[in-house]
Amino acid sequence: MSKKFAIRSTRPLVQKSGGAIIFGTGEDVPFSHTCELTVFQVDKDKFEYVTGLEERHIKYSKHFSEEEIKILLKQQKEDRKALEDAYGKERLAPTNHYFWEGKSAFRLNNEVLGMFFDTREPEHLLLYWKIMGGGYDDEIGPTHSSAAARALPFYMTESEEEAERRGEATGHKVKAFSLLEELKDKKSAEDMLWLAWILHPANRGYTKATPPATLYQAHAEFIEGLLKTKSKKSCPKQFIEAVTLIKTDRTRAIAQAVVHAGDYLGIIFPDKEGKIRMKGSETILGKELMEVVDTLLKPANYKELEALRDEVEKRIE
Repeated sequence: MSKKFAIRSTRPLVQKSGGAIIFGTGEDVPFSHTCELTVFQVDKDKFEYVTGLEERHIKYSKHFSEEEIKILLKQQKEDRKALEDAYGKERLAPTNHYFWEGKSAFRLNNEVLGMFFDTREPEHLLLYWKIMGGGYDDEIGPTHSSAAARALPFYMTESEEEAERRGEATGHKVKAFSLLEELKDKKSAEDMLWLAWILHPANRGYTKATPPATLYQAHAEFIEGLLKTKSKKSCPKQFIEAVTLIKTDRTRAIAQAVVHAGDYLGIIFPDKEGKIRMKGSETILGKELMEVVDTLLKPANYKELEALRDEVEKRIE
C-alpha cells in the first residue's frame, strides 16, 4: 500500500523584520542543506550503508514499540520486493558501494520541505526506508517525537498526521486555536503565563518576562501535540479545559499553575516518604500535584497557598 509523506523542520517558524530574524511566527528563511546516508567501514575495502531495507535496521530500532516493529517488518518485506523489481536484488545489498554512494546525498531546501513524497515512486520509497531505518539518524527522525527527543532538525510525517498537525482537523483543535487567538487579541499575557504553567511546565521555565509571542507559540505547539510524547490527540481538549477553568474558576486555575511552578522550581518537594511539603512548612500537602491543589484550596490552608504564590511570583519576576 502506497503512502504519502513529508519532511518537516522541528524548529520554530521564523520571519524577518528589517534585517533581524524574529522566531515564533512567519515562514522559514531560505536554506539548503545536504544529509548523507550513514555508512560504516566493515573491512579494509568494504563499506556498509544503513539503507533501512535490512531487517536489523528496523528490528533493533529504538524509535518504535514492539508492536510497531512487527508491522514495519511486514511492510518492509513487501516494499523491498517492490524495490527489487525496480532496481534488482543485487543492487540493494547494503555493501553495494557503487549503488548507494549515488543514493546517499539527500538535499533539503524550502521547496523539499513544502512537498509530499509518494512511495509509489521507487526513489521516494527508497527515501522512506532510509529514514525509517535510521539512515539519516543524526538529522532526520522517523517521527516528530523521535526527532524532538534528540533535538534533530528534521522529521518525517505521513500525510494524514501532517494534516492534523497543521490544524486542518476539525473539532477540539479548531476550538482550541480559536481560544488561543482570543487570548492573543485580548492581550491576556498573565492568563497565557498561568496556562503555560498549568499545561506544560516541564518544557520551559516561563517567567513574567517571557514575551507574549513566545507564550503564544508554545501554546500553539502544545495544541498540536508537539510538547508531549504521549496522548498528543488530547492536547486540544486539555487546552480548552484549562482556558475554561481560568474563565470559570480563576482561583483554582491559578492554584494549579503555582503548584506546577512550585514543583518545577523546587519550592514544594516530596520528602523521604513521598509526601509533598513546602519549604518552611510542616503541612503535608499530598502525594500528587492535583491533591496538593485540593489541599491548598481548603480555607484552613489559605495562608499556605498565598505563601506559595508569593514565592513563585518572586521567582518568575
